[in-house]
Amino acid sequence: MEVEMTQAFGGVKGTTFVCEVVADGTSTLKVIEGSVEFTAKADGKKAIVQGGNMISADNRGLGALAKFDTAAETAIWDKIKAKTAVKATAAVKAKAASTSYIFIIAGVVALVVTAFVIVILINKKRNVRDWCRLA
Repeated sequence: MEVEMTQAFGGVKGTTFVCEVVADGTSTLKVIEGSVEFTAKADGKKAIVQGGNMISADNRGLGALAKFDTAAETAIWDKIKAKTAVKATAAVKAKAASTSYIFIIAGVVALVVTAFVIVILINKKRNVRDWCRLA
């Protein structure tokens, strides 16, 4: 797998990593575990980034490797995943509830239409009987 950002792209080598792009276009790669090959688009320079390290690239090229706190970064993403899971669960429940309402409404409409058709058929049958008596 290859991830392309504004100023660089990275090839995954069996790992967990975070890609960030800030307003000025700087691309940053943080590797939590494993390794990623990171290539700056501006100058074509490459670096293999190991777990616990990060690197950035901007419009001038590749920056220097730096250490970062993998536990803190993982904690941030765990919170995001938890919030996303809660929102997804709520969305699924809301969709299921709205689907149930649709089926209930469809059932009621079907009953009303069926009753209406029955009433029409009964009235037609009565009208035919009445016409036959008159004839």
